[in-house]
Amino acid sequence: MNSEKQSKVEQLIEKTLLPLATWVAQNTYIQILSQTFISLLPMIVIGAFALIVSKSPINYTGFEEGTYWYNFFLNWDTFANKYLIPIRFMKSCTLGSLSLWVTFGIAYRWAKKYDLEVQSTIIVALVNFFLINSKYVDGGISTDYFGGEGLFSAMIGAFLILILYRWMSKKGIGNIKFPASVPATLQKAMSSILPLTLCFLVGCLASGLTTQLLGVSIPDLVMMIGRPITKSIDNPIAQSGITFFSDIGYWFGIHTAAVEAPFNPILYANLSANVDAYSNGVAATQLPYIINIAFRYGFTGIGGSGATFGLVLLLLKSKSVTMKQVGKLSIIPALFGVNEPVVFGLPIMCNVTMFIPFIFTEVINCFISYFAMSAGLVNRCMFYMGGTAPEIMRSVLSSMDWRAAVLWVILVIVDMLFWYPFFKMYEKQEIKREAEELESQKVAA
Repeated sequence: MNSEKQSKVEQLIEKTLLPLATWVAQNTYIQILSQTFISLLPMIVIGAFALIVSKSPINYTGFEEGTYWYNFFLNWDTFANKYLIPIRFMKSCTLGSLSLWVTFGIAYRWAKKYDLEVQSTIIVALVNFFLINSKYVDGGISTDYFGGEGLFSAMIGAFLILILYRWMSKKGIGNIKFPASVPATLQKAMSSILPLTLCFLVGCLASGLTTQLLGVSIPDLVMMIGRPITKSIDNPIAQSGITFFSDIGYWFGIHTAAVEAPFNPILYANLSANVDAYSNGVAATQLPYIINIAFRYGFTGIGGSGATFGLVLLLLKSKSVTMKQVGKLSIIPALFGVNEPVVFGLPIMCNVTMFIPFIFTEVINCFISYFAMSAGLVNRCMFYMGGTAPEIMRSVLSSMDWRAAVLWVILVIVDMLFWYPFFKMYEKQEIKREAEELESQKVAA
C-alpha cells in the first residue's frame, strides 16, 4: 500500500467511520446504555460467580454411576441444594434481575443528563418496568422477565417513558405554585404527582392494550420482533463484520466503541439468555447463543482489539531492540486484554505493514471459536468476567470448560502464525533503521 493509496483509504475512512464515531459519541441513548452496562459489570461478575458456585457446571448423570466424577458432581449438587440456596438467591437478585438494574441505571443517567430530579425519575422508570415487564400473580408479582428475556422491553420501555417524563417536566405540566414558606422539597414532591400519575397510566394502558388486543405481553412482543435481530448477530459472519470494521477504525485511531457500542446491548442480551437457559438446566453445549459479549472478549479479541497477544509474544523474541522493548512493556497489559502499549508503542496504528493482520486476526479467531462451540467441542459462553479479566482464565470461566483453555492456546498459536510474516517484515525495517541510527551516531561522534 503506497502513500497515495493509503491517502485514499484514509479519506474513505474519514467519510464513513468518522461520521459514525461522531454520531456514537453524541448519541444520548448509546452513551447511557454503555455507561449503564459498564457500571453494572461488578454486579454481573458477582452474579456469575454465584451461579458457578451454587450449581454444578457438569451434570453428574453424564458419568457412569459410582465413578469419581459422578460422585464429585453429585456431591456438589447435593451440597449446593442443601446449603447454598442463599447464594443461588443472590444470583437471582443480581444477574437474574439484570433488566431491573439496567432500568435503574438508565433512569439515573437520564436524570443526570437532563438535570431532572433523580428520585422521581428513577421511580417513573421502575414503576413502568413493573407495569410492563411483570404482572400480578397470586401472592405477589411475576419475575419471569426480570432477567435476560426482558432486557429489550426494559430498555425500550425505560427510554420511552423517560422521554415522556422529561417532556412533561420541561413543559411544567403539573407544577403547583406554593407560598414561599412551603419547603422546596415538598413543592417538588407535590408538583410531581401529575407527571408521575400520567406516566404510570401510560404504562398501564400499554400493557393492558397489548395483552387484550394481541394476546401477548410486551416482553413477549418485543422478543418476537427482536428475535430476527439477535439471531442475525449469532453467526461468525456478522460478528466478524463488526470486529473487522471496528479494527479498521482503531487502526486509524478511531475508538472501537464507534462501531461496537450499538451492538453491545444485543450481545449482553444474548449472554443473559444463556444464563437463564443454563440456570434452567440446558446443557452448556446447547445454550441458545454462541455469539455474546463473553465470546467477544474471551475468544476473539485475545490480548485486546485486533487479537494482538500473539504479536506481543513474537515481540519478546524480536532481534530488533526497539520491538523487543515494546514487547516487554506490553506483555503484562496484554495478559489483561489491554493493548494500548503495543498499538501506540510499536506502533500498529497507521502502520501499513501491520494493517492486514490487525483487521483479520480477530476474524480468524471468530470463525475457529464459533465452529468449535457449534460442534459442541467447547461449552458456549454463559458468564462475562469483564474485558480486563486475565487471559485464558477469562475464556475458561466464561464457558466453565477446561477445553476452552485448549482452544485459547490453539487460537494464540494461529494468531502468532498469522502475525509472523508481517512481524518479520516490520522487524527487518526496524533493524535497518536501528543500524542506520547507530551508524549516524558513530559518524557524529
